[in-house]
Amino acid sequence: MDQIGKILSEVFSLKALLTTVLTGFISAIFIFIALRIFRPRIAVSNQLAKHIHRSRGTKVFSVKIRNRSILPLINLEVEANLITATKHNGGCLMDVKPLVFNMSAFHRLQGWRPWDSDGKYALRMSILDDLDELWESNSQHIEVTISARHPWSGLTRWFSIVYHRTDDVIVEGEFETQRSMRILRKPFRSMGPTPVAVTDETLAKN
Repeated sequence: MDQIGKILSEVFSLKALLTTVLTGFISAIFIFIALRIFRPRIAVSNQLAKHIHRSRGTKVFSVKIRNRSILPLINLEVEANLITATKHNGGCLMDVKPLVFNMSAFHRLQGWRPWDSDGKYALRMSILDDLDELWESNSQHIEVTISARHPWSGLTRWFSIVYHRTDDVIVEGEFETQRSMRILRKPFRSMGPTPVAVTDETLAKN
């Protein structure tokens, strides 16, 4: 009897262990799925569009951001830095120059909808600094960082993209609307300010 009781005890212990492991595994799967669903998901253009700002009438360099989720995003903030690397005493020093946007924060970005012909799930933010003058060597690069919060879970996520000085990183023209990240090429000299007043918020939604 003692032998049988010992065997049964080991069986129940093993069953409890397997149940605990299985429960933890299932919980981990649910947490992973929840994090995938209830966290911000955005796409950022890998090129900068050089054009004339329609309301300012000045040269700007735009980056496009698109919400990849069907749920909205809130409390979006964006910052950009021009980083210059210089060698010093066998090491490398980084000089960081903050760049100025026409708007660096956006309260709410609508979720993606296939029937949304206005593209309210995407926005364009423009760098006001003249990169033609500031970005002058291959030892420099631009780093853009974006933070956004999910409205249901409250989870915040950071996105970062680095632009290196290549022949095609700055394209003269303007971004297509809606989901496209393609820049409609247009010679910079032929572009000019429109006589129609357009607000920054309206431009940001294109």
